[in-house]
Amino acid sequence: MSHGRAVGRGAGVYGLVVKALADLATDQLDEADWQAICARTGVDDTFVGTRAYPDELVMQLVVGVAEELATTTDDVLRQLGRRWISFTADEGWGPLLEALGPDLTTALLGLDDLHVRVGLVLPHLRPPAFDVSDVSGQGLLLHYRSHRAGLAPMVVGLVEQLGERLGTPVTVVHLGRAGDADEFAVRFTGTVAP
Repeated sequence: MSHGRAVGRGAGVYGLVVKALADLATDQLDEADWQAICARTGVDDTFVGTRAYPDELVMQLVVGVAEELATTTDDVLRQLGRRWISFTADEGWGPLLEALGPDLTTALLGLDDLHVRVGLVLPHLRPPAFDVSDVSGQGLLLHYRSHRAGLAPMVVGLVEQLGERLGTPVTVVHLGRAGDADEFAVRFTGTVAP
């Protein structure tokens, strides 16, 4: 088995994402199950957070976790989005998350700037782009653009967890695609700070 093949500039998913997936999997399964999932994917279970891995390999791992948990890949991706916020904070990226701002709307507006800063450390990063529109006291419309297909459930989980972290509970509904963007209705369900 190998660690997976490294990929060139502008391609792949950083190992930090795989490590978050491993954290999610071993929280619900045991270490042997995670190792078996990796073995079926043709890699060992050691991933370097700052190394890029092929998108296909990561999605194979997501499928493997879904099979072991007897759930859907969409559910695993949503759980991964939720896990991503706390996992990256614990891995030393917490100050960048804190710098996003005091509330969910400000944080979502700052995601692209955050990715620019992260790109200084992870030069092969090809982050998604986020836009916000229709902001009101009840919610907003989030527009997500990515060269990777199928990650809308991860965005749902990420926004849900980011809202909780910032004291703004939300419901997030994927409305589908409009042009080149996935759109999400984000509704504030708790007390919203002005």
